[in-house]
Amino acid sequence: MEGSLTGKELEILKNISTESAKKLSKVFSTLLGKNARMHFKEADVYPTDRVSSRFEGEYLCLKYNINDINKTGLYVVAKETALALSSVLLNKSQNSSAHELSPKDVEVCSQAFRKILEAESAIFAQMINKRFTFQLQDSKTEAPFKVLKEASAGVDEWIVCEYRLGIEGFSEGAVYGVYPKAFGQAVLEAAAGKISSKGEKINGWNPDSLKKGKTGGSMGDISLLLDTPLSLTVELGRAKMNLKDIMQLGIGSIVELDRMAGETVDIKVNNKLLAKGEVVVIDENFGIRIVSIAKPNERV
Repeated sequence: MEGSLTGKELEILKNISTESAKKLSKVFSTLLGKNARMHFKEADVYPTDRVSSRFEGEYLCLKYNINDINKTGLYVVAKETALALSSVLLNKSQNSSAHELSPKDVEVCSQAFRKILEAESAIFAQMINKRFTFQLQDSKTEAPFKVLKEASAGVDEWIVCEYRLGIEGFSEGAVYGVYPKAFGQAVLEAAAGKISSKGEKINGWNPDSLKKGKTGGSMGDISLLLDTPLSLTVELGRAKMNLKDIMQLGIGSIVELDRMAGETVDIKVNNKLLAKGEVVVIDENFGIRIVSIAKPNERV
């Protein structure tokens, strides 16, 4: 097909995917609080009318926008893999084959893959000096061909990368990265700025260096998440009032909250419970002294 990727170009993308998967292993381990390993298996290019034939079985499809090229990418996660993820995040039984994906399962998997997309952005910035921005749009337990059909406008070919994700205590499962060819070309264009026409190393990067990546993790892998901006809030308490009482509020009115004086307050990050603490005064400002950290099943 005219304009399709060459074998050499696909090989470069495979090398980048291999290194990216190694780094994402540490990100998954950090998110889950368990040992996790993600490794790249294979990649190929499919015309739009045949890409859906690549998938058989039940999947969770996570659709996201690649803002830099205004195209859509997908993570297609095998149902068993998604159930394993949600079981860990929700602190459920490891017998994930006993039920289907619930709306709560989909929600926590979506939250996890938002972090994965943020980490991927940082990985590309490290490897090819290009920071792509990804924005999760939708998550559905649908057949991939339906989601791909919606996302295929203006796309003639898709690159499908198969990864395997293993989580401590669970069987290894499939995760697919599905990208429009235009994204692969954008990655290659950015990578070309670090490779000479003879394939010599420039500015510390070339395809061969990706094959020599360390198998072990380091703080450098975890640091991919450290620059992610998060919103931290402290909830003192809540109150329910009828409309009549709200209309009568004025300067000097007192609203009684559902929390006793001296009781610990909730510390939330991105509206998810992180810890509990006590209110303190530091100079002229209020502060919070953390007294306990929320368990994983309390954070969702």
